[in-house]
Amino acid sequence: MSSNEKKLDIRDAINMSSYPLNIRQGFAKFLESTYGSQKHKLFLFARNETAPKLFLLQLQIPAKFNGQSYDISLLVYFPLNFPEIEPEIFFEKIGTVKINPNCTFYIDEDTLKINYSLFYPWEKSMESFRGLIAELYNQFNIAFPVFNLTNKSDNNDGNTDKDEDQSDCVLKKKLM
Repeated sequence: MSSNEKKLDIRDAINMSSYPLNIRQGFAKFLESTYGSQKHKLFLFARNETAPKLFLLQLQIPAKFNGQSYDISLLVYFPLNFPEIEPEIFFEKIGTVKINPNCTFYIDEDTLKINYSLFYPWEKSMESFRGLIAELYNQFNIAFPVFNLTNKSDNNDGNTDKDEDQSDCVLKKKLM
């Protein structure tokens, strides 16, 4: 943990957030009971000084590839109106990645955003989020979605570090 990273209790973090008062208690309880393990990390962040403070969940979903289990890291952005408005979910870009061609129908190759509405209807509830994560687990185990490339010459998309810094698929600790 870096020196500028503060570890907060989820109850303290929810009170510092911009979420409406009427959903705070239920939302905090949901996140704590469902994603409170060491495997997942919850961040309170804002895109800039005047933007609302929201939750970002770094979620690990296991998937099998060639008989081995790998954790796939996702970044889940919970909007201010959650669960009325569905969360945005991105594969976390760590190094150079390539999308499995069998998965490009629901994964944007440029932004790494998951368009889950193609296979999972959002039902405006916290329980719908649990169902969505279960369905993503199923999809990832049907076709392993993303691969890290070890050879930089395999990736000729022209992305620069500056492009990556602006993308929601990169965990930006300076916004936390």
